[in-house]
Amino acid sequence: MRVLKRPEIIVMLVLILLIATAAIRSIKNDKVPGNYNYLTQDIVLDDDPDAKDILLYGDKTVGQLFRSSFNGLSRIEVYLSVSSDISSKEIILHLKPSPLSRSDIAIARVNTRALIEKDSALFDFPKIAGSKNAQYYFYIEVPGTTPKDKIMVRYTYHKYADANPKGPMFVNGFKTDGHLLFETFCSLRENPARIVQDLIGLLLKDIPFLIFYVTLLFIVSVGCVYLFLKGSNNAQ
Repeated sequence: MRVLKRPEIIVMLVLILLIATAAIRSIKNDKVPGNYNYLTQDIVLDDDPDAKDILLYGDKTVGQLFRSSFNGLSRIEVYLSVSSDISSKEIILHLKPSPLSRSDIAIARVNTRALIEKDSALFDFPKIAGSKNAQYYFYIEVPGTTPKDKIMVRYTYHKYADANPKGPMFVNGFKTDGHLLFETFCSLRENPARIVQDLIGLLLKDIPFLIFYVTLLFIVSVGCVYLFLKGSNNAQ
């Protein structure tokens, strides 16, 4: 058995690094527990300089209609802020098939005290296996609160070419202009073939990076083959 030489090992490590770069670019881990990996579909991100805030309290609700890009929908992150002296209350997220649905697909809760000095709330719920291309509606409420609690939910009037929620924002169940600032996360604990398919779909959304990545992958692969053949000839 031929022993790999140092240049070959370096080239192979570079190849592994390139593959890892693509995976890291496609999979977001910085906001999830260490034992979970998620595909993230950035619907409307919290980097809009013209984003506005809507006050949420009492019986008031704010919601959003959207379409899931992947299977395994299991988390929704809503960008909002709360007062630093807010009392312990629950922000409740209801996930439904549509704004007119009477029953919930899932309900998730986050305590307001856990959101002090944070800019978003993470709502986790059981994974929805067949969520790809399905339409969903969520709304949040905070019963028992008043305007003094200053629960501000972020939204924007902008439309994003690569991150269009394909649905309007709702206030108290009524459609209104704008989109909430939010993200959805889909669990990777699924069929490996489906994971690869979703990763390829993410790469295809960023064509310049895909071209750059494929070019480097080709160059490194040719280098590996060349070094391997050269080593085999020297061994003979």
